[in-house]
Amino acid sequence: MNWTWLFDLDDTLISNHHDYAYTQIALAEFLFEVIGYRAPDLQTIINLQADIDVKNVKSMGFRMERFPTSCQQTYEEVCRTLNIPLNGEHQRTAYNIGLQVFDERYWKKKEMLEGAEDTLEFLAEQGDELLLLTKGDQTVQEKKVVFYQLKRFFETENIHIVPQKNKEVIEKVISDRDKSRVYSVGNSIRSDVEPSLAAGVKVIYIPCETWQWEREHKGMPEDPNLIKMEKISDIKDNYYLLSQRA
Repeated sequence: MNWTWLFDLDDTLISNHHDYAYTQIALAEFLFEVIGYRAPDLQTIINLQADIDVKNVKSMGFRMERFPTSCQQTYEEVCRTLNIPLNGEHQRTAYNIGLQVFDERYWKKKEMLEGAEDTLEFLAEQGDELLLLTKGDQTVQEKKVVFYQLKRFFETENIHIVPQKNKEVIEKVISDRDKSRVYSVGNSIRSDVEPSLAAGVKVIYIPCETWQWEREHKGMPEDPNLIKMEKISDIKDNYYLLSQRA
């Protein structure tokens, strides 16, 4: 075994952010229908939902209930702003629209991101160790592990689902491994790059900062342990150079 690779899941190995965007559009279409010409424009509704969703992270974290709750609260806020009485059925509908993002039926046409499977297979062939560290709702992330058959690449004991990523979480997952031979791979400066660098491991950043919460940071750090790549297959293409950085 040469190296340990700590992979993020959403928008690093699989596509995730468009699922939420489609749901925001569905919410806007619903508001257009039930409120009519007084409804805000599409971008205003999307921005409002995103703002509410980010605020709800403080109280609800990354549990499955947060996003649909934010959709319901978006409907409620629009009604309050326009002085429209709330409708219980409409509140439930807005919540259920938010739940659509977790419906496995919407994953049927999806595959892992281009180059992800080939890269994981290549690293395993080198005798490297593969770890998965994904942030989110336990039930939802477990479903993704099954749907994408991720145990083809990651041993069960090497799959870690956590409510939040920080320095302490990454250090716990890395355990007593030699940090100089660990690469963390992810798409978010806030959730992947910053905590991984704080934990003392090397980081490969593949940009795809998918929603407002993830974009709230001070920019890309300047650190010799940080490498920016454009796509996940760059790991395979540059493996020899990466392996010289111990």
